[in-house]
Amino acid sequence: MLSQFSYPIICSENFEQTVAFYEDFFDFSPSLEMEGFVILSREEWQNVYLAVIDYNHKAIPEKFRKPVSGMILNYPAEDVQVVYDRLYDEGLELVTEPEEAKCGRKHFYVEDPNGILIDVAEEVDMAELMSPEELRDLCFVA
Repeated sequence: MLSQFSYPIICSENFEQTVAFYEDFFDFSPSLEMEGFVILSREEWQNVYLAVIDYNHKAIPEKFRKPVSGMILNYPAEDVQVVYDRLYDEGLELVTEPEEAKCGRKHFYVEDPNGILIDVAEEVDMAELMSPEELRDLCFVA
């Protein structure tokens, strides 16, 4: 039986660029570094980690040595506009401008070096706002 969810691991074909991206723009720093693999964390977030591995790393079974695709990471923010303005000022190419989703959360998208979308969104305890069915209908159905 699994005890808890641990952390996502990005299989990257741009390993060094990806690590630098999360360090420079999202304030992560290495907690553990090995050749072609790093676990990133933020001091103020206990038990929140993001790992990056070179997709050709020998620890990955050969059949699965592929760059990541089709992934969206959610990055909560107290003030979405402040984060957007900082990333814009730092010259990062942003995918969308901040906007309010149907469910009331303000958010925007940015792309990492692997084509992963990062959804920077206001922190909202969705469980307190509405039922899972209402949430699904408001946020994910056009």
